[in-house]
Amino acid sequence: MTNQSIPEKERQQKVEEFFNENTWRVEATFPCITETHYHPNVHEAYAVIQGSSTLILGLDVRNIPSKMTSDQLEEIEKKTEIQVKLGDVIVIPAGVSHCSKNYTKNYRYVAAYPTNGEKYKSVGKGQVERNEGKYDNHDDIEQSIKAAFPLGDPVCGKGPGQIKANYNDLT
Repeated sequence: MTNQSIPEKERQQKVEEFFNENTWRVEATFPCITETHYHPNVHEAYAVIQGSSTLILGLDVRNIPSKMTSDQLEEIEKKTEIQVKLGDVIVIPAGVSHCSKNYTKNYRYVAAYPTNGEKYKSVGKGQVERNEGKYDNHDDIEQSIKAAFPLGDPVCGKGPGQIKANYNDLT
């Protein structure tokens, strides 16, 4: 789906059909999301249907950029940045924070979640601030560990596919 001559709506429809065939349910199409957040209870797949972005993975959602401590600066050094563009698909494991940093004005992606997973829960800085910075994420960590492994690979289809091979390499 990297052909820009195909209208965005048609690309979106084809990506949604593709995800559904591969046991991932589409929840929404989003522009960039700049707030660092994570989904403790379910894995997420992005399919970029327009534009490009730099995604930041792995920041602590409790970080407040205007008041960085040395520990928080060290945490930022641990982040991972990846470039995504039209046609790219990325799977973000449950519990891994993510947000867009640099992005084109037309950046849009389809977000999908495993059909055997729960409805996504989103945790970001807002939850931390409502708890006066004392947000306890131990329950979130437990949920991430227990998140259902997808029935299929969002790109390769039903069965373990590449997602299982990559997961095994990381564990």
